[in-house]
Amino acid sequence: MAVKLDDNDWKRVLDGTDSKTPGYSVFCLPIQQSQQDDRKYRLIRLGNGLRALLVHDPSADKAAAALDVSVGHLNDPDDMPGLAHFCEHLLFLGTEQYPVENEYKKFVTSNGGSTNAYTSSSDTNYYFSVSSAHLRGALQRFAGFFHSPLFDPSSTARELNAVDSEHKKNLQLDGRRVFQLGKALSKQGHKWSKFGTGNRESLLAAGRALSSQPASATRENDEALSKDSLAATLAASSGMPSPALSAPSNSSSSDMDPDGGPAGRETRRRLLEWWESEYCAGRMTLAILGRDSLDDLTEMAVKLFSPVRNRGKDPSPSIKDSPLGPNEMGTIVFVKTVMDFRSLEICFPLQSQDAVYKSKPGSFIAHFIGHEGPGSLYSYLKRKGWAVGLSCGSTMLGRGFNTLRLNITLTPEGFKSYRLVLIATYKYLTLLRTAPLPAFHFAERQKLSETSFRFLQKQSADSYVSSLASTMQRPYASEHVLSGSTMFWDWDEEQVRNVSRNLNVQTGRVMLMAKSHDEIGIGDHWLKERWYQTEYQVQRLDSELVTEAQLPNDISDLYLPGPNEFIPDDLEVQKVEIYAPLKRPLLIRESPLLAVWFKKDDQFWVPKANVFLEIRSPLASVTPRHAVLTRLIAELVTDALQEYSYDADLAGLQYSFSSSSRGFQLSLSGYNSKLPVLLQKVLDTFRNLKVDSVRLAVVREQLRLEYENFKLDQPKDLGMFWMRYALRERAWTPEEKLAELHSINENDIQGFLNEILHRVFVKVLVHGNMSKSDALQVALKVETILRARPLTAAEIGLERSLILNSGSNHVWSTSVSNGSDVNSSLVYYCHVGDIKDDTLRPVLSLLAHVIREPCFYQLRTKEQLGYIVSATQVQSTGSMGLRVVLQSERDPKYLEARVEAFFDGFRDVLGEMPDEVFHRSKDGLITKKLEKLKNLNEEADRFWTQLTSGYNDFLRAANDAEALQHISKEQVLDHFMKFVHPSSISRRKLSIHCHSQRAKHVSDTAAELHPRNTIISDLVSFKRTLHVSAAATPVADLDDLLVSKL
Repeated sequence: MAVKLDDNDWKRVLDGTDSKTPGYSVFCLPIQQSQQDDRKYRLIRLGNGLRALLVHDPSADKAAAALDVSVGHLNDPDDMPGLAHFCEHLLFLGTEQYPVENEYKKFVTSNGGSTNAYTSSSDTNYYFSVSSAHLRGALQRFAGFFHSPLFDPSSTARELNAVDSEHKKNLQLDGRRVFQLGKALSKQGHKWSKFGTGNRESLLAAGRALSSQPASATRENDEALSKDSLAATLAASSGMPSPALSAPSNSSSSDMDPDGGPAGRETRRRLLEWWESEYCAGRMTLAILGRDSLDDLTEMAVKLFSPVRNRGKDPSPSIKDSPLGPNEMGTIVFVKTVMDFRSLEICFPLQSQDAVYKSKPGSFIAHFIGHEGPGSLYSYLKRKGWAVGLSCGSTMLGRGFNTLRLNITLTPEGFKSYRLVLIATYKYLTLLRTAPLPAFHFAERQKLSETSFRFLQKQSADSYVSSLASTMQRPYASEHVLSGSTMFWDWDEEQVRNVSRNLNVQTGRVMLMAKSHDEIGIGDHWLKERWYQTEYQVQRLDSELVTEAQLPNDISDLYLPGPNEFIPDDLEVQKVEIYAPLKRPLLIRESPLLAVWFKKDDQFWVPKANVFLEIRSPLASVTPRHAVLTRLIAELVTDALQEYSYDADLAGLQYSFSSSSRGFQLSLSGYNSKLPVLLQKVLDTFRNLKVDSVRLAVVREQLRLEYENFKLDQPKDLGMFWMRYALRERAWTPEEKLAELHSINENDIQGFLNEILHRVFVKVLVHGNMSKSDALQVALKVETILRARPLTAAEIGLERSLILNSGSNHVWSTSVSNGSDVNSSLVYYCHVGDIKDDTLRPVLSLLAHVIREPCFYQLRTKEQLGYIVSATQVQSTGSMGLRVVLQSERDPKYLEARVEAFFDGFRDVLGEMPDEVFHRSKDGLITKKLEKLKNLNEEADRFWTQLTSGYNDFLRAANDAEALQHISKEQVLDHFMKFVHPSSISRRKLSIHCHSQRAKHVSDTAAELHPRNTIISDLVSFKRTLHVSAAATPVADLDDLLVSKL
């Protein structure tokens, strides 16, 4: 191919006379990369305007690609909310080149990959991962989404149900409800007010309106309308929907027709028209990652995506106008929530931050407002007993307009005092406007961003390309496509001051959220938002509050943060030459009190480390009261450290202190230079905790809300909880814990802390850029600070699972407590064996791998039972099995019947599966098992999971991959028939049915349970009939792993 200069930054690669690859342009300047990034990049622009970033990673065992279209739900037609999201669903269901509905997903999943997509306000993002050898095949199937989708009438009609089910899944989620309410209360006519998810009503309304008009043409003519029609072309050029060729006839069809009837046909016609108008190559950005050379990746991108048409549309449609006008600013919206919590949110309009990405003034200001250290707004509100959480961030709502959002989680007292909370908030904003900003603030942000980017580690391939494709839509300089979202380059005080000047009581909109507003007495004139039926009231902030909020700051406890002492001062990496990375940590010290495991980083070479501690005690959860006491201690320790640890978190050093049924877990992760300092502080705070009655009251209230809100969880989550409860030897319900919570006082906690720390066993993992001597110093700190005696071997609790009896088929039913939730759920579990069984475990993993996509396709795509459908392998101590989960408006008995009908059909699918397809699926699973670790945390998590499980089976994935090589299709079928198929006389099955109170009761023989099932009347009594599994024991003798026994 010939090359010529396109402009100063791009060169044009011309297609030659004998070439089958069209021409394209290549970006010439170097792209700024992280020091850790060993990949090669090439940015190209196809002749149709589509831009592609190609990433060559020679070590990649997974390839991935993503395509982002700069069109989202703000581009929906006004009369068809949700059309962009609906289009996203439909593109997965067949193209002209690959018309079989599930071909794309089946190909990708069978080759060890996964697929997904999302629709946001201004973008729709599609992405997948696949084993590296099958990238081209996946791209061939993927590219057709954007130049030749089928939009099959039957698929279109059925997928309406999936979108509707997705919306109904969200109806009781407060995050979704409040988000949509905020959109609905935009100024009149603003596109931000649109309903993005869509549902059956919104997508069929236009078609149903037409169906009431007189028919003037035949149904055949209506169906003949294609995306290449003159009407669609004219509509594309005008930006308006074209008129229907005819009013659809409603004399012989209905919404139940395979194609959706007249309304369904009109919806499909409008969908074709919209896709033709909006999906333009110039609006698309593509990212492809693989181990193929840059030239090969370029060839794939150019050849497969050049057929996408450029329709001459604005490549980055944007909205410059804020959704908050004079009527919306300076108001307060009172909102009723589903869950029991109290929260205050303030949103301020903000100009788009993309044009000022080098200085990021919105992010810089949000850093101060969201600070949790001394002098911060949160510190003041917490000390007053008004708040238990605060966050602030600059967010792009849609392309062209941003918001700065401040959210405060309130205590009951803070809710009653919300006016004082607001006044304090606005006084802090006044402080930000008027106080000098010392240079060290920006210098710290700049240094931390540079350090973060410098030592940026790899992530999963599909997440990475999805992020890249999305970032490419931002107006960053092309050389900053990798760094633009992270780095701070320029200090521009005027830009910062411009942002802070616009944060005042007259420009913000307040939302005050709670389940009940009775205690603040705002009246009973509630309105309802259309799509979620969220109840709300809107009032203008009264003049007295506005006046006081505009006064200068007179709260002496509010001031800007000082220098951050946790910024790492030693970024040296202790790199050594190695032959190959170790695959497991080594036990470097073992005593009756503790076991210390250690692995020096030998492959990622970043100045970071992880330290994990598990402090075990048999007292941790022996009764519900003990479990609550243990949890309260963990929460109080976290509460006490909140101010101190915030600077560490900002500086890239995070910690977590939590409770479990075994005791306490502490994890620290980040730059290692200051990690020992934070470790010392956390352990000191834990061991010397002084329980304050005021803080206990606040923490206890938060725990009460958690326990009481449990019953309002999604039906699928309730079902999975009850399944875990049924199969755990010792477990307590939130209701049992709630009964103990109110009677616990500070003396109870103080006494229990001394008791539980009197005798413990501690498991330690030190991993990363630390030496063996550093690890032993960690152990010494633990021993010195905790001052505990060791447990006896018999006292170290051995967790076990309950095992279903052979030949049992049990069902336990319960109601969904949320009377407004239309969904029910089924959690269907078949026990297979002991997780330690090296022969059985790989067979189960292969069965779960090959059944996952057919289960989803049959029950979700074809039968449209609900948005949530999954089939997965699950495991616990001494146990493993296959679990199917569905959430649906259908009765759980009907769902169970359909699952068993699927199993019956899958027997034939598996038996008749061609050997080539089976071996390809097996190879895909082996690729997954052998997938390389991406970063330091991923390796640490893998080690810690094995250590806390008690199995210490660090080589499990590699051993299973080897075993998979020798597993035949007949073995998988035999195990399926023995352990899963309903006809098996020895299988062990338990299903949990969660029934919606709003379920329609219909007489349906298909919804009757098979007579083989036994109904469980009392779950606790049922548990007593089960036997317990073997406890976890290490797969290798610890002496074989012990480096030195001290």
